[in-house]
Amino acid sequence: STLPFVAMVTDDEGVSRETQDALRRAGAEVVRVGRMRKDDIRDMSEARWNDNYTKLRLWLLPYRRVIFIDADMIVLQPLD
Repeated sequence: STLPFVAMVTDDEGVSRETQDALRRAGAEVVRVGRMRKDDIRDMSEARWNDNYTKLRLWLLPYRRVIFIDADMIVLQPLD
């Protein structure tokens, strides 16, 4: 593909250095971001959902268009 492949990872070692290196070897640009969480999670059904707010940081990436592919998704055909 001619499109940039960017992997957004948290800067608190949520993704190991080995995995980040493997992403780079696969051609990805690894962008490290800080976690985004709510301070008050009493209205959440489970505390683990608080990590999902970090995904909103993808709107801060310097691209006009972004395709977000989460870890539980699989690409079956070229995106471009």
